Amino acid sequence: MGRYYDGDIKGKFWFGLQSSTAPERFCAQEQTEQVIEYYIDRDDLPKIKKEIEKIESDPKVKKIVNLFKETKEEDSKSFFSFSDENIKKHNLTTQSMEDYADLLLGIQIRDYFDFDNEIHGCTIHADY
Repeated sequence: MGRYYDGDIKGKFWFGLQSSTAPERFCAQEQTEQVIEYYIDRDDLPKIKKEIEKIESDPKVKKIVNLFKETKEEDSKSFFSFSDENIKKHNLTTQSMEDYADLLLGIQIRDYFDFDNEIHGCTIHADY
């Protein structure tokens, strides 16, 4: 269950939280209408890094990052699943959870470009 994206990078959107339009936050431009196909140009890398820094500077997102760091890897999915209970328990917001999910996508896009300086663009195909 859930919506996936693939192309130059692959992953799964956070169920019930993250929109299929999340790549737009990182300068992606929709390419088709049937499946959302995005293209991100290397020239936008400074904007992508700036958006990542903006998200990382949010105190609630920092708290989420630290919660994941403090949790054993095998327990992280069950420990901090997206739920109203966990959001209330840790004094977070749905928006901060969405921002965290988007942060992970942004980091994946940034790392894709950083892996090889010859890469000119990143394509993402997202399920509706």
